[in-house]
Amino acid sequence: MVVDCMLFGALAAAQLLEIPACCFIHSVPGGFGGPTPGFPSAALLSASITEMLDKLGLPVEHDPWAVWAAANPIVASFRELDVPAAAAVPEFDWIGPVVPRPSTPREATGKNVILSLSTYPGFRALEQPKAQRILDGIAGLDVAVQLTAPALDVEQLRIPANVTVHGYVPHRDLLDDAALVITHGGHGTVCTSLAYGVPVLVVPNMAADQPYLGERIRQLGAGRDLPYDAEPDQINSAVRTILQDDSYNQAARELQATILATPGAARAADRIEDIAAAPQPHGKPQVIRPTPRDRMPPRP
Repeated sequence: MVVDCMLFGALAAAQLLEIPACCFIHSVPGGFGGPTPGFPSAALLSASITEMLDKLGLPVEHDPWAVWAAANPIVASFRELDVPAAAAVPEFDWIGPVVPRPSTPREATGKNVILSLSTYPGFRALEQPKAQRILDGIAGLDVAVQLTAPALDVEQLRIPANVTVHGYVPHRDLLDDAALVITHGGHGTVCTSLAYGVPVLVVPNMAADQPYLGERIRQLGAGRDLPYDAEPDQINSAVRTILQDDSYNQAARELQATILATPGAARAADRIEDIAAAPQPHGKPQVIRPTPRDRMPPRP
């Protein structure tokens, strides 16, 4: 049984029914809390969840990492993006981002700036005013901007002359000619950009993993982060800084090499097969820890 990390009820049901489970963590664990200093350790495990566990007679955990660690967790990210979690929980199996990847590493020779915000319609009330501030910030810059806006009300936005508006476009179709990605900081967009060696400017919504990922991108030198309510002049300055300072390209290309060395989806499939085939001790599903074999390179 493969369960998304947010579905604590399904993880509890698997444990209660003694069904082998694999917890799929679709972003960095640190973006959702954890036991290390500075993390809101109980942020995800609300009173209703802990009450549910108690009523089922299951151990009540107040730390999401502990819940996930007990369910054969696969992390669809890479260790460098979340060093505290990688160091703290040996059960986390870091398979690498499951995102589009170029067939070979590329040099950062692109000219376009991609502006790609959340595709989740529920974030529109947050994304709409932020999109306008970003558009105002990049207006007049000597760059061509590709705006992908499947969840925005484009008719209500002032679109600068240097911006081309698209609906939904797969990022891989634009990244080969990109010099910078401006994003809300979703894990998929961040990791796809880095897989193509493109620096990132994160302007996050105050939700889940987005602020954490923006901070990590800044710390790794592969881009910058700004607060949600950043003004157009702040955005303008950050864009110009990233485009003019080649250190951001260099850091992004280093992370590209790291991502391309991870096994990705093939490793996840092998891991799930191992978990399903493992003998299960009566009364408690077995946790299969990653072994050196699990660190094998991607399949050709």
